[in-house]
Amino acid sequence: MGEKLHESHILPLLKTNWLGKHYTFFEEVDSTNTQLKKTAVQQDLPEGAIFITDYQIEGKGRHQRRWVTPRQSALLFSLLFKPQWPAEQSAWLMMIGCIAAAEAIQELLQLDVKVKWPNDLVLLQNGEWHKFTGILVEGSLGQDGQLETAVYGMGINVNINEDELPEAVTPPTSLKIASGQNVDRVKLLCLILEKMERLYEQARQGGAPVEDWRKLVITLGQSVEVAQLGNHDVLRGTAVDVNSVGHLIVKDNSGVLHTVQAGDVTLRGNFDIM
Repeated sequence: MGEKLHESHILPLLKTNWLGKHYTFFEEVDSTNTQLKKTAVQQDLPEGAIFITDYQIEGKGRHQRRWVTPRQSALLFSLLFKPQWPAEQSAWLMMIGCIAAAEAIQELLQLDVKVKWPNDLVLLQNGEWHKFTGILVEGSLGQDGQLETAVYGMGINVNINEDELPEAVTPPTSLKIASGQNVDRVKLLCLILEKMERLYEQARQGGAPVEDWRKLVITLGQSVEVAQLGNHDVLRGTAVDVNSVGHLIVKDNSGVLHTVQAGDVTLRGNFDIM
């Protein structure tokens, strides 16, 4: 775990054109998402700016869940994007990150990464899906309704031992546990950023990432329960598809289709090996 994430070590190895080139490293920070959002208001940060840390005191995921990992054991970073996309297209950013991380980990470690809808990256261990990555995208809309800026946060359990794993709704794991070896965080970071930049540029040209993301989603075809936040009603049925903006399509037990938005629900279900 001795490799460093300081700017002087990363930038000479980073092959992107703009993503990650404005680089800020923290030994320790409350939350990279919080700091990047705050700084972006105070300064005119360029698109592609990255805030990265070796330790987050108040790391967070969806629905205000905490994401805490031991020092120098994870990849914890946030990226600034300025997409100028329609608001409903904001989930493309989440999809791009999922695909980039899955491709990078497959290339580096030959591990088969999947997505538990909408944005948890999971690996199959002992016949059960285990989470090792969480993603949180926080955006702001302009007066025209376009997605003006977005802060994209990713936390990856890299070199974490089994007794150090953070709490998670889905059983947790790390890349070290899954691969049986220490993982070079520098190589993994650079590879993810390179792939994210390529996918983002494709999306700017209208190349939707939905189909590639859909292929990674293990939730499809599974029995699920959708519990709406602040509501005691539970939707039970089968996840049959995702639409063009990443919403989950669930067919209830009477055959009626429901569109489920990630921001409004928590998802529970037992996922079969496919």
